[in-house]
Formats: sequence, C-alpha cells, structure tokens
Amino acid sequence: SVSLCLNRRLVPGRIDGAKPTLFETQRHRAGKEKKGSGMAERLDVVSVLEHLVSIDSANPFQTVQTKSGEIGIGNEAEINFALEGYLKGQGFKTTRQIVQPHAVVDVNGRRVEVPERFNVLAEKGSGDRSLLLAAHTDTVEAKSGWRTNPLRVAEYDVEDEVEMGRRRLAGLGVNDMKAGIATILAAAWEEPPPGWKLKIAFVVDEEFWSFGAIKLSQSDFLHDVAFALVPEIGETSQGPDVQWIGLGRLGRTEFIFDIEGRACHGADVFISPEVINAVHQSIKLERAIVDYCESARKDFEVEGVSTVNSAFINLHEGGRGILTVPERARFIVDRSLLPGESAEEEKNRLQEIVEQLQRDKVLDKKLKVTVSERPRPTPTARPYFIPPSNPVVQYVTSIVKDFAPRLEYGIGRSVADENRLAECGIPTLSLGPHGKRSHTPDEWLDRESLIRVTKIYSQLIRRLDKFAGESPAASDENSMRTSTAEKN
Repeated sequence: SVSLCLNRRLVPGRIDGAKPTLFETQRHRAGKEKKGSGMAERLDVVSVLEHLVSIDSANPFQTVQTKSGEIGIGNEAEINFALEGYLKGQGFKTTRQIVQPHAVVDVNGRRVEVPERFNVLAEKGSGDRSLLLAAHTDTVEAKSGWRTNPLRVAEYDVEDEVEMGRRRLAGLGVNDMKAGIATILAAAWEEPPPGWKLKIAFVVDEEFWSFGAIKLSQSDFLHDVAFALVPEIGETSQGPDVQWIGLGRLGRTEFIFDIEGRACHGADVFISPEVINAVHQSIKLERAIVDYCESARKDFEVEGVSTVNSAFINLHEGGRGILTVPERARFIVDRSLLPGESAEEEKNRLQEIVEQLQRDKVLDKKLKVTVSERPRPTPTARPYFIPPSNPVVQYVTSIVKDFAPRLEYGIGRSVADENRLAECGIPTLSLGPHGKRSHTPDEWLDRESLIRVTKIYSQLIRRLDKFAGESPAASDENSMRTSTAEKN
C-alpha cells in the first residue's frame, strides 16, 4: 500500500470510497462496441485509465541478493492480472513470462519473501511479421504534495491562457505510463491485416533496473517483430496539439571514482611524511572532472532532429568527521551518451585525466585512484537513433498526420525500455499522449491527446498492410542496430 498526503492507507487496487473496479461493474465498458462476430470489444480509453490508476503498482525500488544474483522486489502483480483479463477480452493469447520466480531469501538474518514477478505477453493474428506494442506497468511512488488522491483520476479544466478550454487528467502514473497502457488496450480491439501479427508486451521494473525488458529481450518472442511502438512520455516543448514522435533515446552510465590515500592523526597532518588526505586529493580531481563535464557537452543533430547530452557529479563523500585525516573518498559522475558515444571510451578518457594530473603533480603520485562503471544488475542502456527517412518513421508519420495538426521529431533524453528493444535490432519509436510532471505531485495528462493517440494506434494496426519497409539496419552513427549477444 501507499501512504498518501491524506494520511490514509490504501488497499492496492481499491481506493477508499471509490466505485467498484472494472470486473465488478459495467461502468468501465462505456462506449464498448462489438467487432463483427468476434469477441473483441472496443474499450473507453479514459475509463480504462481510471481503472489502471486505481491499482497501486508503485515500484518499491528494492533489490535483494540471491544465490543466482540480484533480484528486484516488485509490485506489478495485481495490475498485470488485470491486464491479462483485458487482453483475453480482446481476443489475445496471453503468456506470463517469468522474470523472477518466487523466492525466500535471508536478509541480515531475516527471511524475506520475494513474490513471483512476470511480464504479460500477448499476440493475435497470423503472419511472418509482427508489430510490437510495449509498455511498462510499474510507476514511481506517490510523492508528498498531491492536491488530489493520486490513485484516483481527477479531471479538471485548464485555466492557462495557452491551453484554455482543454481538460486534463491527474493521477499517479497517468503520464508515465498508464495512459500508454490504456492506449494499447483501447486500440488492441483492431485485428491486424493478413500476414501480420499484433504482439503486446507489458513489462515490469522499467522505473528501476529494467529487469522485465531485459528478460523480454532475451526471449524469442521478438524474433518476427518488424518494428515496435511504445506510448511513453513525450518530450515536446510545444503544446498538446503537437504530436511528439521519439526516434531514439540517449544512453546512460555512471562512473565511480574511488580515491585511496593514507591516514594519520589529525594533529600530525603537517608533520607526517606519509599522509595523503583523500578528501583534499578528491577535491583537486573533481575540479578537473567539472571541466570534463563542461567540455563533454555535445549537440547531436541528424536530418533536423537534435538533442544534447549531460554530464555532472551526482555524489561526493569522504571522511568521517573525526580527528583523523581521511584515507578514502568517492564521487560519482553521471553521464548520458549520445548516439556514437560509448561508456568504454568515456571511461578511458576519465582515466587519462587522472593519469595526467598525477604526471603534472596536481595529484600525489602515490594516490590510488580507481575509475569504474557503477555496478548494476542489468547492462548499461546504450543510445540509439532512427533517422526520419527510415521506412518505419515514414509509415508512422503518414498516419500521425491524419490526426495531429502538427508533429515534432525528437530524441528521449532519459533511458527507458525502448533502449532495450533497440539493442535487439528492432526499430523502436516512442509515440504517446501529451502530459507533464511525471515523478512529481499532480502528474497530469491532456485528455484530448489521449483520445487522439488512441485513434492513431488503431489506424497503425489497421493499415499494417500499407507498411512497405523491411526494417533496414542503419549506420553506427544513426541506428539502433546492435545484437543482443553483443550487448551482453
């Protein structure tokens, strides 16, 4: 359960005083429509979103160590059960892909039960190619400061002069990314044309280590996927009438600097011949690393699509606040990666900075400095980009133009599960509704854009026979083509 600003404890999937869930009422089937003689039903996307938001799927952001490695403690089971029900109602064959089996582990002498964690995979249709629609089912926790119940969708009029007359939906995860899930479910009543399959993957743990997407990438479920669409956060700086299409994402890694000096009694700092103050040395090194961060800035632009990377120190620590000269210090550099940049090259560049400072006697030659990538239970996410001239982009653009007055191409500045799909060689685009304030109180979504994106996805499925591309590999500079084997 999640404790909210109203100081009430909520039962996962049910809000105090809320109306019954989808499976207890017909309210969420508003606007349903039978498709031919089949079983698929058209769902009202806003009603589906209301139901999904009412289910607490906040990621606990906790892992435990087992004999087989580090695993995450999830909270997606209830929403995934609900998604299975939706998908079966839309005529899909569903499969639970086990990401982590049930386990009981010892944590500091305590027995901790870790529940089974699974992705929900689904498909319908027949053919030798498939379209994959993917989304993650976890959210971040509800931060303090919400003006409404974060597990109940609140709808309100926009008072801003620029967006006057529009309506917004507020709730935990509406933008990141339960509206995306609702979009997929509402569009999935469409039947793919002959020769095509429609595949759906709802995965766990995107907000932490992407355990779910990594498991998906290692399976044969993706073997026939021609391209993938993910209704993730849009990053347009313009208004809700502009449909943002993400053609790639930056990569990201972190570099740890471990500094080891020599301690002595604080009173002997000026007379001890062997003392090396690790904190002082770290500060000298950090001055050079700040210069590195500023020089690392690069602008990426291909076919009119541009973005910029980032580099900064996100942690500094050292010493114990006692009368002892500290022998250890540490700081961490957070580095996003543009297409064409690699973590290994940046690590070598940072190591050279350390060595040069020691040659120049800025740092003590006896100081031990270790530069390493920060350990993580899943591989580092690498950058990718698909140029606008790619057939997948052209196909999606042709349909978006039928519904959106304007569109904007961009690159996601943060890593996400799209990186993992792209690393499998799958052309992957982000195409979601317009919203803001993800990971903060009063997260909101533009209602009209949600309706628009749902119509776009419906047409993208319906017109798959018009897609003429062969999902070509692109060059290293502007493509996401990398094999899973190479990634690992």
